[in-house]
Amino acid sequence: TRADSLHWIVAFYFGLVLPRWGTWIERLTRTSPVGGSAGMILAIAAFLSTTHIVYAAASVSVIIACLVYGPELRWFRWIDLMWLRLVGQVSYSFYLIHLIILYCFARAVVLLPSIWVAYIPPIVMNILLAGMSILVAILLARLMFVGIETPFMALGKQISQRLLRLGSSTPLHRSKDEVV
Repeated sequence: TRADSLHWIVAFYFGLVLPRWGTWIERLTRTSPVGGSAGMILAIAAFLSTTHIVYAAASVSVIIACLVYGPELRWFRWIDLMWLRLVGQVSYSFYLIHLIILYCFARAVVLLPSIWVAYIPPIVMNILLAGMSILVAILLARLMFVGIETPFMALGKQISQRLLRLGSSTPLHRSKDEVV
């Protein structure tokens, strides 16, 4: 309904103003009477307990502002781990390839002679399948990122720069003094 979509506009607005107000929000959270870490915990608790999109968007904005604009929080250092940054960099390629890899591994297990997999408990087999498929998918996603995404991102930058130069050389409107 229209009323439901208006709630999402508020969430969009919070994301839109975050670059401008993020440092202020972070500073306010850090210097609040409860302190920065407690402010983050309160924002996370508010997000998890709310059912209204406005409150959820506001609490997520506080969390993102503290992560992006604040001093490094000890309990978020794991985000800077090299392997996690790699996963973040190739996440779109991973999204595209993981289900295919998981299907291929599951299909291969089904085709194996039953004597090979009979003694492996199903939970262990599922964990092995998930782990192997994630590992192979990350490796293939990295190859896709380097071989496909990176060249096309560079091409997209070139095209947008050309369009910007083309757009800036032609006037977008006529002046009042110009005769038609």
